[in-house]
Amino acid sequence: MAARAIGEREEAVAKLDGEKAGLEKMLAEREKEQAKTSMIETMEAVEMEKQRHHSTRMEALVRLAKLEVRNAELAKLLAREQWNLDLQLCGIVEHQHYAILSCSHGHFSIGGIGNKA
Repeated sequence: MAARAIGEREEAVAKLDGEKAGLEKMLAEREKEQAKTSMIETMEAVEMEKQRHHSTRMEALVRLAKLEVRNAELAKLLAREQWNLDLQLCGIVEHQHYAILSCSHGHFSIGGIGNKA
């Protein structure tokens, strides 16, 4: 009878060991699957972040191009205005030069009467 009880217990232990091994195998497979899923999710997140970075970079390049165009327009405008100022300055200098020459040659008038030296 004791041998039979020992045998039954050994069978129960063997059965529990088998169940334990099966559960450990299922747990290992589940962990492996979760790791795989986690890796896939991580890779997808990395890819999304790359796309966001690319989009942000492209937006920055578009803004930079617009700023460069605007800068070129402003540079042309500045050059044109400087040219106009130079022309006006030349006109003023010519007018003053003419006035000085007129004075030095006695071709100036005071009160509408021309005086010659």
